[in-house]
Amino acid sequence: MNFYSYGGATPVGAAPPAVSSVTPVTNIPLPSAWATLGCYTDSVGARGLSHELNVPSLTVDKCVSACASAGYTIAGVEYGGECYCDNFIQNGQGQAPDGSVGCNMGCNGNAGEMCGGANRMNVYAAGPAWVTVSTPTPTPTPSTPAVPTDIPTGWAYKGCWTDGAHGRILANGQPDSATNTIESCIATCSSLNYAIAGLEYSSQCFCDNYIQNQGALASSDSQCAMTCSGDSAEVCGGPDLVSLYSTGTPAAAPVAAVQTTNLPDTWAYAGCYSDQDGNRDVGQPADPAINGGIKLEFPDNTAEKCLDQCSSLGYDAAGTEYSKQCFCGYQSLWPTNPAPTPLDDSQCNMVCTGDDTQLCGGAGTISFYRLPSTTTPQSN
Repeated sequence: MNFYSYGGATPVGAAPPAVSSVTPVTNIPLPSAWATLGCYTDSVGARGLSHELNVPSLTVDKCVSACASAGYTIAGVEYGGECYCDNFIQNGQGQAPDGSVGCNMGCNGNAGEMCGGANRMNVYAAGPAWVTVSTPTPTPTPSTPAVPTDIPTGWAYKGCWTDGAHGRILANGQPDSATNTIESCIATCSSLNYAIAGLEYSSQCFCDNYIQNQGALASSDSQCAMTCSGDSAEVCGGPDLVSLYSTGTPAAAPVAAVQTTNLPDTWAYAGCYSDQDGNRDVGQPADPAINGGIKLEFPDNTAEKCLDQCSSLGYDAAGTEYSKQCFCGYQSLWPTNPAPTPLDDSQCNMVCTGDDTQLCGGAGTISFYRLPSTTTPQSN
């Protein structure tokens, strides 16, 4: 490299970078009964904690103390200098999937402490027993939570279950509630004709008729130890833990399949076929001049419902597709240009909107049924 200088000045080398003197803080002092929940996700448009406080020269202790003084039980520090408070985790935010990797920014009041990161928040909360608090004599948690005596007849407690290992174990989540109780969650699920109710993270209620995604019991009932947002005397699960109630023994969700037996009248299953807009196998021929049938959609679609509807309208061919769709038509109008491709049944793989044990076609695939007027679909 050729060097040049102004006025005969002699170039000098840049000073070596200074060695950081920041000492990481590994034991952050917190107010009594407060403890860390870990690194959580966050975003500007959907804050996990909805109340921001202005705390100059931010440290973890300053944010926690400010939130506690304002009457909040959860505090979060983010992006080095932001402090947030709430009594619930909002907007579906939760523990970061990459652990603490994203919580990597030092607090602007003490660089040795971590104050979250970009869209990451170090979260702290005040008891109860569901957070790990280092105390000489921790308060024991009862192994079996108190169950209200006024829950509907037939419902019973079925244990503490882990959640989220492979997805939600109960698929039908209800809106988070600041008044969530065992009774209110069961009443909600029962009114929706579900046989299982699960309470999680104090304010959450989930319903289903089956245990989904390989759900399993937690190693101990005491892991579900977070009090209900609507009644501090009741237990409503915990982080990724569900207090489960049901009307019977909870069963794993059956493997859904195309219905091929016990069909209405004399309908018979004829296979899974490719299907496409503009050249429907059943119900909507490519030639608009042909009155070839109809397309229906049902929020509670099943093979039986679709076939009954097609029968009542006088059609001899039917198909279910894309979970909610039902096509009715005539076997004599089976398309030829191009002809539908017969597929393996595994290609018709979308669960029916009316029965989670049945499959109703797929995206661009149709579960085809016919009345036995012919042995194979006929072309027009």
